[in-house]
Amino acid sequence: MNPSASFVGRDYTAVLEWLIAQARTVVPEITDYNHSGVWMGILRLLARNTDLLDIYIDAVFSEGNITTARFMQSLIDLGTLLDIKPVMCSPAITTLRLTRADEGTGEIVIPRGAAFSRGDGVLYSVLEATSIPENETDKDVVAYQGVLETVTVYSSAWEQYGASHRYRYNLGQGVVNWSVSMLDDLEVSWGYVESFYRSQPQSNHFSLEYYADKVNGVSGVYYITLGDGVYGSNTLPASATIEFLRTDGQRGNCGTGVITIPTGDLPVLCTNTTVANGGADVESIESFRTRMPLVARTQRRGLTKEDYEALLRSIQGIASVQVIDRSNGPSWPYLYIFIYVHPAGGGALGEALQQTIEQQCTSWGHLGDWRGRYVVSSATEVEVNINASVGKAYEYSENTVTANINVALNELFEPGNTIVGRGITLAQISAAITSAVGVDWVNLIAPTTNIPDTVGAVPILGNVEVSYV
Repeated sequence: MNPSASFVGRDYTAVLEWLIAQARTVVPEITDYNHSGVWMGILRLLARNTDLLDIYIDAVFSEGNITTARFMQSLIDLGTLLDIKPVMCSPAITTLRLTRADEGTGEIVIPRGAAFSRGDGVLYSVLEATSIPENETDKDVVAYQGVLETVTVYSSAWEQYGASHRYRYNLGQGVVNWSVSMLDDLEVSWGYVESFYRSQPQSNHFSLEYYADKVNGVSGVYYITLGDGVYGSNTLPASATIEFLRTDGQRGNCGTGVITIPTGDLPVLCTNTTVANGGADVESIESFRTRMPLVARTQRRGLTKEDYEALLRSIQGIASVQVIDRSNGPSWPYLYIFIYVHPAGGGALGEALQQTIEQQCTSWGHLGDWRGRYVVSSATEVEVNINASVGKAYEYSENTVTANINVALNELFEPGNTIVGRGITLAQISAAITSAVGVDWVNLIAPTTNIPDTVGAVPILGNVEVSYV
């Protein structure tokens, strides 16, 4: 006889009826089943506890399935089975123009880690030492949102975890994975790997793991992790110096001319000449849920446009991407793959992100390192100007309702919620305005038609005008 499991009849009432039926058979001498009796109280208590245990069993069972898991850490654990991780946080990147603050002519050295600030205190750091040469007045440098930090970790500070007994150390929140470096006390540089699956037992490798559950009251921390002695070395150095960039993610995105405050004693003035974009927080649970099976099906190789879109979504700093099939591209068929990218934070595609995309496509692509095959471009931003006549609830002021409408529309048009190549409908705009607290009804005056799907284009929010009736 094959064992079977049934998830029917496990609620409180069904369990209580089953317990009563069993009791009548097992202890027939008990004849008092009055609801006020002690015996029924015991049975009802047992039924209640059984019902609660069944709820917990169902909850645990649901966490083991991609489609039903409610917690990010459950999806991360499931992803380890396929060696797929959530997209880590990424820093906004911009170009800073540094200008002499005095009339001197000597060389001004800009050290690695030099920081520059916005008015709200958000910092941007230079990751490569440079200088303003003698007799030159300014210098353009690439700056990354975040602060360059260094920690010394002794062997006793590493902790073992899980069945693999790998060693790990908590670096805290907002760690940019590609910025992490580790140098041990013997001056051996340990190398970063996305996964240990190709590491040898003596390989001095480390990886970065995102942990979504709370650790000492803090959620969303990053662990630097060593190998297990089979895949990657697990020999702890006496001490190790770990350097990394700690970023604020999405908060670092901003327009031009915003980063204007040099920190420290550098004799320079500064301003960002390009938008700061590419800053993103850790991938959301729903994005990770939908992306995981797509990446698994690609087997980390690019062949179809669906493959490339799934793989490109794994790159930090990309809000949305559209890949045009070779046979449908604007150039000679079968020669190029056209990729349109909308960075996190909007704006034009930065050089650093573009290079990352090209390098990754080269490694994924089935034609190897044929450079130039991938034509990577910024998505064309199409402004959508909105004019709406609104009826408000009487208990709200017009200023409050207008602010709520702007919040709702900004969320609708936020990079990542809009998709390259896909337009937006009047119904979506009306629904967003209607969802704002204080709105009773809305009459959309502009736009008058749906924004159509256009290759390489992404809708962004333009001017918003709200009038009240």
